Amino acid sequence: MCDNGGSGFFKRAQSLLHSLHRPCYIRHEASVDMSKGDKNDGIWIRPSATGKIPSKRSGHTFSIVESTIYMFGGCSATGHVSGKPGTTNELYTLDISQGNYHWAVPTTAGNMPDARWHHSANVFDSTKILYFGGFHDNSKRMNDVWVLDTVTLSWSQPVASAMLSKISPDEHLKGKLSTRPAPRGSHSATLFDNKVVVFGGYGGEAWGRHDFNDLWVLDLETWSWEQILPEGEPPEVRCGHSASRMKDQIFVVGGWNAHTQFDDLHILGTNDWTWSKSETSL
Repeated sequence: MCDNGGSGFFKRAQSLLHSLHRPCYIRHEASVDMSKGDKNDGIWIRPSATGKIPSKRSGHTFSIVESTIYMFGGCSATGHVSGKPGTTNELYTLDISQGNYHWAVPTTAGNMPDARWHHSANVFDSTKILYFGGFHDNSKRMNDVWVLDTVTLSWSQPVASAMLSKISPDEHLKGKLSTRPAPRGSHSATLFDNKVVVFGGYGGEAWGRHDFNDLWVLDLETWSWEQILPEGEPPEVRCGHSASRMKDQIFVVGGWNAHTQFDDLHILGTNDWTWSKSETSL
């Protein structure tokens, strides 16, 4: 089940991390001769990597921008300031441009996000990465938004900046700027048009655990949040699910909450904000 941030939080994380390895695996499509009836099957390879290899970790994000992959955060075997397992705000790059795999730790400008895991990351405007939410420790959950510009290698907080600048005399927009989702992690964040759709996850303030099935949209032009109340029957509260966009629909698959694990498939129509459930299950 999704961890609720109880007393065994980092003990369970430490146990998990001891079983993890840090090599990078890449799936390549096999070259086949279809005229001979061969199947176009996939092959996993384990390429060698150079540079500053990251420590073991989980709950991080892994975002590709052109020929560079950006790995941020996670619960690391040596992430805590004491050198023990804990959350980290480390940023690594993996250069795959020449067919080689080289790790590095870039120098960035601006304040960095707090250490976290189970956050989300979305690439937008081709060269920027938006990070939302996640968990710092047993009781500190996040609902902040950070943007990494991979061209200038600089961090910013556009939602906070929009709130401070009061960019519009529109009272409705000002009200939206002060609205935001509850702190959470293990949610899904799906990019479409110039918006990010956040669904579900779990979190809440302090030690209390809340599983969510609410739906929030972050506008990447005004940097304001809006809660959407869709038509139809929503999925049960859940975290750890997967969400993918196809045209004007978002497909939500699986997940779990404090009571059960799911094998269902739900579809969110973004034109009319309506939930529907597929008869197909995992």
